[in-house]
Amino acid sequence: MGNYGIEELKDMVRLGAAVGRCSWKAGKDGWQWTDYLHFLPVVPRISPALEGAEMVPVEFADLDVDEVMELARVARDEFGIGDDDVNEFIDNSLQVTKLVLRNIEIGKKWWV
Repeated sequence: MGNYGIEELKDMVRLGAAVGRCSWKAGKDGWQWTDYLHFLPVVPRISPALEGAEMVPVEFADLDVDEVMELARVARDEFGIGDDDVNEFIDNSLQVTKLVLRNIEIGKKWWV
């Protein structure tokens, strides 16, 4: 498939990973009302991740070695994840975003 869709996939990884990181930061000292500030970095990641989401199932099924390396770089460079956990981290990050997308689809029936 080449690089078509890889940017959308990276955006989804970034969103799922950012949700995890800010949740950890917010809860590490006990939850407080001011912890909402930890979630502000997630906001700019939402739109890019959701806009290209329709490409992700196709792209995810057809990743080449270079694309896997790009995703690993995102996990390592942007989120500080070690090589031993990169694959699981990427998968989990994608799952978080896919679940959000699925909830949006379900909600469309009820939130109108």
